[in-house]
Amino acid sequence: ILPEKFFVLETPVLVGKAAVDVALRTDEERKMSESERRKFPPPFSIWACPESHRVFVLHLKPGHEFRRDRIPEDVNVTPLEQWSSLSLPSWKRTRAEAGSS
Repeated sequence: ILPEKFFVLETPVLVGKAAVDVALRTDEERKMSESERRKFPPPFSIWACPESHRVFVLHLKPGHEFRRDRIPEDVNVTPLEQWSSLSLPSWKRTRAEAGSS
């Protein structure tokens, strides 16, 4: 079993979590309506960072590859372990909020 992977996505402009979700979907899934798309849970979770609305944490579920070509060139992608400015307390808080919603 492959380990679960976490990436930090930094977008150049403010975007909503839904826009990030759609960008990471397959071409077939992108053509679907939002209600159709909900029937296909993606192989990832996205958390928005409370400190910045341009930073998202992407959690890729085990066994799935991260497709860099799905993300616009101007979005920075950093593996979480290499990301230093994301403080752990806020990351835990973000996860707690995501889990309780």
